[in-house]
Order: sequence, then structure tokens, then C-alpha cells
Amino acid sequence: MPDQKPLDAADDSHPVQFDAQGQGWAELVAPNRPASVDQIEQLFESHALDTLPEQDRQDLKFALREICQNAFEWGNQKEPHRKIRVAYCLFADKIVLKISDEGEGFDPAIVPDPKKNLMEVVLSRKKSGKRPGGFGIFLVKKIMDEVVYNEKGNVVLLTKHLGRSKGGDV
Repeated sequence: MPDQKPLDAADDSHPVQFDAQGQGWAELVAPNRPASVDQIEQLFESHALDTLPEQDRQDLKFALREICQNAFEWGNQKEPHRKIRVAYCLFADKIVLKISDEGEGFDPAIVPDPKKNLMEVVLSRKKSGKRPGGFGIFLVKKIMDEVVYNEKGNVVLLTKHLGRSKGGDV
């Protein structure tokens, strides 16, 4: 049986679960709650990031938080009965994360690029009643080496090659 350990949580009836699946992969399964995003980040950091270069750690924490927040808010529509899943595998030269939600998905190609037209992003979000923001996916694509969504748009694979900063203009 896999090693499953709940992370201390404010609501102990629905803790974040850690499952060391073998062959280098591990999975975190969390209830769809605001606190879960913090707990996923903490557990991921304590199990996967301690040996990585500081810049890689910061990039991975940012990307994980952004995509998990999107899964909670947009994918799972803040519905508490749904789950957020984060699987990851640390290789010698890279780390791969798979983040999924139970939502309907979306087409990432229609997300406007704030670098091309910042005002369009701001005004579009305001017009549709969304909170200020809209830069998360853009920034994740800038700091990760690969960002790939499944066809449905509710699973994203993130790849970060270790020890080399992607950098670039924002």
C-alpha cells in the first residue's frame, strides 16, 4: 500500500493526502478549499524542493501556486466537493508536475496575452466581473520550460529543467 500521510490542516476531516507512488512519482490530493493551495505548496516544498537551486525552488513554488489557485477558483469553481491533484517526479535534470482539477476545462489558447495588449486584459476582466489579475498563466509560461494542457483544459503538465534559469523579458 502506498505511503499516504495527511498534512496537518485546519479541517482534519479532509486533509491533503501525500502518496509516494514509487518510480519517482508522488501525488498530492487535496480538497478544493483555499487553505489547500497553501498546504499543497508546503508539502511539495518539504518533499521535493529541498535539494534544488534557489531560483528553481522559487519558480516551481510560484508556478505550482498559480496553477493550483486556477484549479481551485476557475476549474473547480470553488466547489468544496471537488479535488485538486498534483503529481510530480524529480529527475536528475528536471522536474515534471501534473496538476489537474475536476472542472469542465478551458481553451488556454483564448487566454489573452497581457504582453501584447495589457489594457485589453484589464478591461476584459473588469467587463466580465472577474477580479483584477489575468497574468498567472502568462508568468508561468515565462518561468517554466514547458507548459502543456490536455485537450479538455483541466490538466496541465509543467516541466522545469534544473540549474538553468529560463529568464527572458516579461
